[in-house]
Parts: sequence; C-alpha cells; structure tokens
Amino acid sequence: MAPLPATPQEPRSRRPRKDTPRPSPRPARVRHQHSAGGIVYRRRPSPNGVEEDVEIALIATGKGSRWQLPKGRVRPGESSVQAAVREIREETGLEAQVEAYLTTLQIEYWNTYRRRVPEKVVKDVDIYLLRAVGGALNDSSREVDGVAWCTPSEALARLTFESERECVRLAMERWR
Repeated sequence: MAPLPATPQEPRSRRPRKDTPRPSPRPARVRHQHSAGGIVYRRRPSPNGVEEDVEIALIATGKGSRWQLPKGRVRPGESSVQAAVREIREETGLEAQVEAYLTTLQIEYWNTYRRRVPEKVVKDVDIYLLRAVGGALNDSSREVDGVAWCTPSEALARLTFESERECVRLAMERWR
C-alpha cells in the first residue's frame, strides 16, 4: 500500500481550473458566395393620366417576416446579369430586362442552421435595375412567401434591410 502524501491534494476534476488557459474554440468556416438580383420596376399611368407611377416588385421570405429584393446565387458558368434575370423570373414570375448596374452589396452573416460549428457567410450581391417586360407577379416559388408591387416610398417602408433601401434610393435617383 502506498503511503499517503504529506500534504492534502485537491481532488482531480474534469473541468479545467479557472487559471488554466482553455483551448480556443474551433475556427469558424468562412464561405464566400456570389449572388445577383435587383430592383424590378414597372411604370403605371397615374390617376391624372399625365404622369407615370413607378412600382417595384418585392418578395417576402421567412414566413412573410422579411421583405426584400429578389436575388439568388450565380451558378457556375453563368454571368451576374444572367443570374439576376433568372432569379427574378424564378422568384417573381416576371420577365425582366437589365437597364443598369446599381451597386454590389457585401452581406455577412452567421449560418447556424443544422451546424455544430457556425459558418460565416460572406456574400457579394450584384444589384441591377431591371424593367419588367412580361410575366405576371406571383409567389409560386417555394422560396417566396409573398410578393407585392410597391411604390418606391412603400418599398422604403417595407424593406427589411437598410442596404436594400439604399438600392431603392439609387434607383430613384435614376428615375428623376
């Protein structure tokens, strides 16, 4: 039998002591994405019949909790312009023609859905100004919970993200 130590020892614990440095958490994975979409508009005669009112197509996602511009990923071999037109058709039912490039948004967020370690997503989104030339606004896409034509001022009030409100302001400058 081994002799007892002269001084009492602390019981061993599985938890590190407070003064023991803890290992750093696993570094988060960073995923880069390239998306495209934009402001799809139509001109409607105003009630006085002289001027035309502009309306912008918006989509709702997140069970209707987020109003935003239609946009989505650029597929391999596809240009940003092609992706914008395709995504708008898929998400809104509208055929649209690109009139101008407006800006590129850089969006960063943490993807925690079904992940043990959160993944940081850095997304560049090319935003275009597009005129609706056909189709009918609808929410038949499984990614979309609702759609609406809005005046620019209604869109500014309804859009969830400030960066997309800024895109509407850029479009408004072009319409003046």
